[in-house]
Amino acid sequence: MFALRKFWSGLSALFKKKLEDGELDEELRDFLAQRAATKMQTGLNREQALRRARMEMGSMDSVKEKVRAVGWETAFNSFWQDVRYALRQLRRNPGFTAVAVLTLALGIGANTAIFSVVNSVVLQPLPYAHASQLVVISEVFAQTPAGAGLQSSESYMNFLDWQREAKSFSSLAAYQFEQTTLTGHGAPTIVPGAMTSSSLFTTLGIAPLLGRTLEPQDDVKGAARVVVIGEGLWRGQFGADPNIVGKSIQLASQAFTVVGVMPADFRYPDQTPFSEYWIPAMQSASYASFIDQRAPHFLIMIGRLKPGVAYAQAESEINAIHKVLVKQYNTLDPTEVLHVSNLKRLVVGDTCIAPL
Repeated sequence: MFALRKFWSGLSALFKKKLEDGELDEELRDFLAQRAATKMQTGLNREQALRRARMEMGSMDSVKEKVRAVGWETAFNSFWQDVRYALRQLRRNPGFTAVAVLTLALGIGANTAIFSVVNSVVLQPLPYAHASQLVVISEVFAQTPAGAGLQSSESYMNFLDWQREAKSFSSLAAYQFEQTTLTGHGAPTIVPGAMTSSSLFTTLGIAPLLGRTLEPQDDVKGAARVVVIGEGLWRGQFGADPNIVGKSIQLASQAFTVVGVMPADFRYPDQTPFSEYWIPAMQSASYASFIDQRAPHFLIMIGRLKPGVAYAQAESEINAIHKVLVKQYNTLDPTEVLHVSNLKRLVVGDTCIAPL
């Protein structure tokens, strides 16, 4: 209540300055008269008492300034005077004003853009449930040049072994970017997408907008071709058809049945352009020739740690499994070391991933 009264008092002083000044003069005169009356009781006459009271009180203008300085309105009034002075100076120098305004505009715009990117990419958490449990599994070799970063890729067959054997993860997934041609709906269109294990969606914990996501039976070689599409592709190419699930579309001249539509805010893998479709890795024409081999390494592997499992613990287990695979398959590099790191480092583009 005190702060509110002080605010209204200051506001009144701003808009009723002359009235406030008059009241202050009257109060100071009354104070001076009271002081003089007190001194007259000591035997001084009125003229002597007034002179003594004025000497003790000091300059009337100085007292007024001290009284006014107590309120916030004085600081505001001083600020407003500075603003008016600055505006007058800018009006007298239009060339300098134009340069100053342009410089400020560019500076504010650049800072806003940079902050928007940093805030959305770096400061904001990943848009997935319990995002701190999400990790990327990367590999590095003894001959990797210093500072070259880790190679975030693996073969599909190695991934299947880790998925089957690793106990530190509630889910493991693998994927790779690709793009293909969509036909049969107007002019042929190049569409960005991804080939992935069916576990990608459950690992990230994202539900579809329509239909279902990929399921384990879709990962089997020879299974029916299915595809999950993004909301952008659904709306842009298929007119937001509510009956799109179950219909056939042509990707790379092959028929795929749409089994689901992902919501607009699901853009994983988060790249530019954003993925607009997801097909099972076993059904990708781009990687069909070596999908069932131990090399080359072309898949990015991510996982969700079980609650309470540390990065170092998961990393130790993954490397132990890898050593067993090295003994079984002579195509694997024995110098390869695997690292488990926070998934956000991959999303924000930090390729030099180190264990946390």
